[in-house]
Order: sequence, then C-alpha cells, then structure tokens
Amino acid sequence: MKIEVIEWVDTFGCSSGWEFEEEMECRVVEVKSIGFVLKETEEVVVLVPHISNAERRQVAGYINIPVRQIVRRRELQ
Repeated sequence: MKIEVIEWVDTFGCSSGWEFEEEMECRVVEVKSIGFVLKETEEVVVLVPHISNAERRQVAGYINIPVRQIVRRRELQ
C-alpha cells in the first residue's frame, strides 16, 4: 500500500453568525494530507493514517479527497 502526501484545495469560512459583507474573506485554502492510499476511483482518493493488523482489519481517521481538488501528489518511500 502506497503512502502519499496529497496537497489539495478546500473551502474556507462559514462563520458562526452574522458579519459585515466587507469583512468577508473570499478565498480557498491549501491542505496537505499524508496517509496510506486505501482506495482510489475517478472521483476520490481515500487516505487513512491508521490501519490495524487485527483479524478483521480496521482503519481510523480516513479522509475522502475529491480528485478534482488535488493540486499535487507525492509518494513517500
């Protein structure tokens, strides 16, 4: 199973209450995620940082990253 660093863009904002329009921040943020590539389709890459070696394999902390939001990918060795 490959371990990758995936850089991708995500949404920013969504305040918890009312705010003045001129104080809004209109942007996206770039995120770096690292983990095992558990699954990959045309639409999503599933990264998981924790995998057990139990009789029935378990995972924890997985994230589904939309392929169209990926900026860069790099395999770690």
